[in-house]
Amino acid sequence: MLVTLALAASIASFPGGSTGDLAVSVAKATGRNVFLTQAVVQPIKKFDYETKSYNDLTFDIRTHANLHLVTGQDLILEDTILPPMRMPGLGVAQGPQPTWKSLEADNISNGAVTFSTAGNERLDPASLAEAKFSKPVTVNWMLGKYGVAVSVSKLPEKTFLSDIAQSVGGKLVDDKAGYRLDLDPEGFRTRVLNLLGAKPAEKTNNPALVRQDEEHYLLLESVIRTVDAASLEKAFRDPGAATDFNADGSSSLAGDIAQSLSATGQARPRGRVLEVKTQNGLAFLDARTQLVVTLKSDFTGSIAVQAVDARGRPKTFELPFSP
Repeated sequence: MLVTLALAASIASFPGGSTGDLAVSVAKATGRNVFLTQAVVQPIKKFDYETKSYNDLTFDIRTHANLHLVTGQDLILEDTILPPMRMPGLGVAQGPQPTWKSLEADNISNGAVTFSTAGNERLDPASLAEAKFSKPVTVNWMLGKYGVAVSVSKLPEKTFLSDIAQSVGGKLVDDKAGYRLDLDPEGFRTRVLNLLGAKPAEKTNNPALVRQDEEHYLLLESVIRTVDAASLEKAFRDPGAATDFNADGSSSLAGDIAQSLSATGQARPRGRVLEVKTQNGLAFLDARTQLVVTLKSDFTGSIAVQAVDARGRPKTFELPFSP
């Protein structure tokens, strides 16, 4: 009987609602600082959750709210996807727009933050640049427009900023100039690939157009998987930014190019080389082929394929990519 009562006392019930409502519920039931992020906004159905065991608590939230745990002292869970508005052409629905709530002067006291969202309210990380922290705050533009549900009490400002950064695929940098919420390249890569993977099937009566769009999309996906972390961070440092990086004919990117061109009938294997039909005649690729990739901050770009013609002379052609 006593065991049953103890178990019941450690269970809380969430009546259903938004991540804003869930953050308030969990913070009240557990006394923990809570950060819940949905880039793709979805309602959460009613469920019960454990309040005493951290592992059971996070399991319950992951299972019922479809959010993933970010390791840390505070409770940080998010859906690990880039906001669909970053690639509107994909056709992935983002859900209803939140009511943005910003930190006010009285939310920061003696270097600590007390702040809560509820219902449709969310914190936009970009708004932190206007808050009155002890040092200036700058936020990478790609970390904006995530809807973060927050419920915290007297949390040190540096920890608060770090938790916000982690909840949207970023990292906190603390230097003499101030606080910076920068991209975490690997976290950003994961979110971009998850958004690309959520693309719905094309609906059109033009098969040729579908094939071309699919080729551009698959090449973008391959580029995002292949690009090194430093180049990825550089490409999305600012709106309008771009970066170049190199790959060779033995890379996974080259393999994806071969597969994509073969699927559309533009290429076929010829012994140890790949024969490709280009607008200016045939080109031939092998393991020594060099690829120069230009990746832009709007997720478009091109791959310059430095191949050879039938006589072994240099022949370069470009393959565009886009969402």
